[in-house]
Order: sequence, then structure tokens, then C-alpha cells
Amino acid sequence: MNSTVSQKGGRIPELDGIRGLAISLVVYEHFVPQSMTGTGPVASFWRGTAALGISGVDLFFVLSGFLIGGILMDQRNSEHYFKSFYVRRACRILPPYLLVLAGYILFKMVLAASYSSTEWYYKLFVEGGLPFWANLFFVQNYAQIITQHFNPEWLSVNWTLVLEEQFYLVLPLTLWLLRPATVAKACLALIFLHPALEFFLCLYHPAAYVAAAGMLSQRADALLVGVICAYLFRQHRAQTWMEQNVSQLKVIFIVLLAGDVWVEAVYARTAFEYERTLFFNVWNAVFYASLLLLAVTDRNGMVARLMRWAPLRKLGIISYTVYLIHLPINGLLHGLISGRTRFYQDTSDVFVTLLAVAVVLLFAAASWCFMEKPVVNWGHSFLYKDKKNAAS
Repeated sequence: MNSTVSQKGGRIPELDGIRGLAISLVVYEHFVPQSMTGTGPVASFWRGTAALGISGVDLFFVLSGFLIGGILMDQRNSEHYFKSFYVRRACRILPPYLLVLAGYILFKMVLAASYSSTEWYYKLFVEGGLPFWANLFFVQNYAQIITQHFNPEWLSVNWTLVLEEQFYLVLPLTLWLLRPATVAKACLALIFLHPALEFFLCLYHPAAYVAAAGMLSQRADALLVGVICAYLFRQHRAQTWMEQNVSQLKVIFIVLLAGDVWVEAVYARTAFEYERTLFFNVWNAVFYASLLLLAVTDRNGMVARLMRWAPLRKLGIISYTVYLIHLPINGLLHGLISGRTRFYQDTSDVFVTLLAVAVVLLFAAASWCFMEKPVVNWGHSFLYKDKKNAAS
């Protein structure tokens, strides 16, 4: 999402930086810890920080709930509420996504004759066996449960995208039907229901519990936390309290950060998946919510200044395409240059990975300038209200 607006319609630059932080964590996890296959102390250290990168997904979810929930709350009584929202979402989501799907088909066909027998080609294009059509209709999670297959590496990050898209189908109607005063209560009720559902499935239907890990019912907690933040940010009383009690908000942030480190150390690699899901994901969502609220409330504080750092903001602007292409490009370059998968085996793999980072950033920047931004701007011509009444 490229637009970051407050309830007053002004841009919040800190949110671009938060998005940049989120994509940095995800790329770090995919390019470094997961790629370390050695047994030495350095490799062990990098692998041990993998959960830090995984948490970037939770940050994306919280930020998405905050942005989309806020937009829908602001435009709830607008004349073109549903039409404008879905046209704008399509303009933002579909162009890069369809380009990645087309790239998958093209490279799979072109490279098949020469590389189909190699391990890296198999992992990048074949492994998993999930039907390709599931990606076209954003039903990968349902198809995975039915077929017991999953996406190959080129398309593997799509699991988070499908959750957000399914959330976008539910949230607009929900916020349109609910009275504003009941939004936070409804979100809290669903968040508290989440661990109960997890525990029930874990005890009585363990197979269904594992299969449902990628379902919206299991991962909507972070998105709902973001919606609650959007609601609080639009309540004068709550916003005033946060502005007048920044020191207390900082203490909450530090306590949650300390707890996050502890949860990561204890549960990140546990075999008991229920504990990891319950403690790690939920705690991460609340922690990142505190970071978000601190950034948009204490505008002169250290967190806000860091999120306004120009390189981080620029990375945030192109983060969507970076997210979609970082694994495909990294896997493709390692295969074509080194003849093996992206998992490190010697020093040369480090240089290939650095090259992949450069290619990903250049491609994402070009995509934003020449494809995404023009399409997004066209989408913004679909106003929520008539031009004579209000701006988009």
C-alpha cells in the first residue's frame, strides 16, 4: 500500500518507514538465517535470529490492518464506499502480482530444457505441487488443505498475500455494518477467540490444526490488532491520552520488546507449535502495535525519527514488489550462476546473494516508477465521494 493517511487526510511518513522495516526483516530471514546450512557458531547465530525475520510478517499484518481499517472507517458513509475501495485495492495489488505469476510461467518454460533435472530448478518451480490456478484466485490456503500440496519457492510468499486479500473481502462489509463504537469490541472478541480455537484444534483435531495454520481464522489476530489501532487513532480521547502519556507508551513498548526477545528465545524453535503460535504471533502483533502507535503519536521521538529515515521510507514505498520477487530472483540467480539452490555452501554464495539484493531493489524501483505508481494514480481517480463533496 502506498498511501498512508490519517483521519485528517494527511500523509504519515513514518508508516512508509515501518513498511521498510517490515520488508527488511522478511528479506533478512529469507536471505540469511534460513540460508545458513553450516554447523559453526556463526551459522548457528544467524539461524537463531530467524524468528526476528519471521516477525516481519506480523508487522506487515498490523500495518495493513491499521491502514485499511482506517481508510474504511474514514469512508464508511461515502457514496462509493465499496466500489472505490475494491478498484483501488485491485490497482495496488494485481499488477505486480500478475507480473510475478507471468514470470513464473515464462521462466519455468524457458529453463525447463536445460535445467529441469537440477535441484534448484525443482525447488524454485516444481516442489510442492500446488495447482497454479489456486494462485490466480487467491485460494492457495484452501487448495493446500484440500490437496495437501504447497507452492514452489517462486510462489511461496503468496501465503501472506492471500490472507490479506481474504481479509479485504470481509473487513469492508463488517465495518460498514458495525457501529463505530463496536468495532474495537468486536475485534477484541475475535482476538480472544483465536487462542481458544487454536487450543481446541490442537487438542482434538491436531491434523486440522496444522492444516489450518495458513487460514485467516488462525492468522487474523495481527490484522485485527491493526484495526484496533486505527480505531484508537481516530478517537480523540485515546489519541489525547497517548500524546500526553508518551513516557508510559515508551515503557509499554520496552516491556513488550523485552517480552518479544524472551518469547523468541523460548518458543521460536519449539516443537510444540501451539505455544509458538499463541505466544509468539500474538505477542509480536501487540509489540508491533505499540511501535506503530509510538511512531504516529510521538512524532519527535527516536522511533518516529528512525521511521522517517529516507532510505527506510524509500524501501517501504517499493516493499510490496520487493516482497513478491526477493525469493524468485535470489533462487534464480543462485541457480543460473552457482548451479545450486540459494542455501549457502561457500563464500561465493554470499556475493550472489548481494547481487540478488541489488537486482531486487532495482527491479522493484523500476516497477514502482513505470508500472505501479501510474496504475495506483489511475485507481485514485475512483473517488469515495463525488468530486464536489470531498477528496479521495
